Amino acid sequence: DDAVELIRKCKNILVLTGAGISVSCGIPDFRSRNGIYARLREEFPELPNP
Repeated sequence: DDAVELIRKCKNILVLTGAGISVSCGIPDFRSRNGIYARLREEFPELPNP
């Protein structure tokens, strides 16, 4: 409840997160087996390895 009230009172909010925070929402990460780098390799094999 304190955090909610603090957010309501703030004019500006900055959120810093780490890598992988969006994975639980279904957004792929970069380096896992099904991540963005692996998908790029499949869809664009002519690109250099990232």
